Amino acid sequence: MKNKKKRFVAMLIVAAVAAVGAHAYAASGGANDPLVSLSYLIGEFKQSVLKIAADKDEEKIGGLINSYESRLDTAAAGIPDITYSFAAGFSEISAEDGGFVYLDSLSCFMPVSGAAVITADKGEVINISTGEVVSSGTQLKPYNKYFAAENTSATIRSYSAPLSGMVEGSYSVGAAQPFTAEDMFPDIASHWGRDYILELYERGTVNGVGTHVFQPDGKMTRAMIVTILGRISNEQNLVYAESGFDDVDINSWYGPYVAWARDRGIVDGYGDGSFKPDLNVTREQLALIINRFAIYLRCNFAEEEKESFADREKIDAWALEAVEYMQRTGLLSGKNGNVFDPLGTATRAEVCTVMSRFINKSGVL
Repeated sequence: MKNKKKRFVAMLIVAAVAAVGAHAYAASGGANDPLVSLSYLIGEFKQSVLKIAADKDEEKIGGLINSYESRLDTAAAGIPDITYSFAAGFSEISAEDGGFVYLDSLSCFMPVSGAAVITADKGEVINISTGEVVSSGTQLKPYNKYFAAENTSATIRSYSAPLSGMVEGSYSVGAAQPFTAEDMFPDIASHWGRDYILELYERGTVNGVGTHVFQPDGKMTRAMIVTILGRISNEQNLVYAESGFDDVDINSWYGPYVAWARDRGIVDGYGDGSFKPDLNVTREQLALIINRFAIYLRCNFAEEEKESFADREKIDAWALEAVEYMQRTGLLSGKNGNVFDPLGTATRAEVCTVMSRFINKSGVL
């Protein structure tokens, strides 16, 4: 913990485990142990840590724990039971999709099934299965125990129907509320591409791959990329009798977009007459497709000279001009060490980043 004023419950669990060693963690039962309750922390766990500290002659840690002992007992006895319900032992609760579980000071929640994220509204939340302080926006792991330290209140948001778990201490269950674009996908909360993804999601250009799952590091297929381009250029009510490719059904969700992209010279097929819609798009293929899309829209991007990619010789000849154009316009950048990685698969977040830049730089969308 980085705060100078460390909360005493965090010190009891985290500092004791760290200083006394693995024996103290074993006293807690470990991450795979049955439920760790508030009563267990106050009783058996505390006594076990004190005994280990005494046996190891850890005077500093022993004194630290003892100095907070009475405060722990007092706080545990004084948990308010006004706004919140109170569970003296672990009790089953559930929250619907978009619903909430609110934890008051010195309360513990263990998810059993479903998906959820936790936010510390004030204070610190500790995963007592690992001994770590968790940051706000952390996705809960099944059967891990999340403990609200002293002077802490926390909010758990359900992203499943329902979220089920066990709770002890003061808590409240809140009704479901509509998701905003910002909190629709918890798996992008701390991702570097979050803002780019949200921009395209709010435009209706991209969707998730499942309920509340965007999968930013997932792969982008050829079918997905032409669909995104069609949505960006606001192509609606496309009518084509056939896709032009043997392996693309015109009645599939991507069929009309593939036909449109082929008709506009944005994509080509393979020598065998196939389009391979489920094949992942490589970074050099992405550069070529976006370059052709820019030509189709008659975009005129500002360019500036850039140092050649360190792996320039690995870029296929058919894609080299497009890759270097994408680099000069700032639409597509390299990875660490100025490496382009032409055969690397473009991720969903990378595609969103490129397309967000394209929209903002083009002046035609």
